[in-house]
Amino acid sequence: MNKKGFTLIEIIAVIIIIGIIFIITIPAVSKYIFSSDRTAYASNVQAYLETMKGEYEMLEYGELLKDDEIMIVPMNNITLEKSDNGKSPYGLYDMDKSYFIIIPERKGYSFYANVVDETGVGIKLKPSNELGKDVVLDDIGEEMENIEIYTSGSVSYQFKGINYEMCETRTVTKEDEVVDDSLKVYVLCDMSA
Repeated sequence: MNKKGFTLIEIIAVIIIIGIIFIITIPAVSKYIFSSDRTAYASNVQAYLETMKGEYEMLEYGELLKDDEIMIVPMNNITLEKSDNGKSPYGLYDMDKSYFIIIPERKGYSFYANVVDETGVGIKLKPSNELGKDVVLDDIGEEMENIEIYTSGSVSYQFKGINYEMCETRTVTKEDEVVDDSLKVYVLCDMSA
């Protein structure tokens, strides 16, 4: 009876080949996952910005801004139809440091994102037209200041070389009804105007 099987050398050769395949593919797969997580992060933030733009235009944040005003909208005040449960691909958003800014411009408005999650990954003051995986940064949690210092009126907020100070707090409304007294947006005024 002739029994055929694999020799020890054949088994070792197969193991070496499988090892080489893993060594080649793992970095490529890791890079792909890293890139797709960054893209998802930027897409989530873009969804928040688009929703905020609609809420602003529907006057859910009160009257439209004057030329010498900007508005800070805390991230937790924006209602997404498809909820992400306040999570980025890396962890929960830090709602105390995550907000969006609306700025009147000659031809409409500019919308900026300032967002960070609990892992320190985030986007620091980028306009909506620049959002993409390349603007998502690591370890910026310490750089991001708590929104409360600007909205308490104790510190001025500097943006594009202009100092703004708190001048009005507005309660968010939906279809002329107050949603929740704790949902606020903040209007800051140009103090040099």
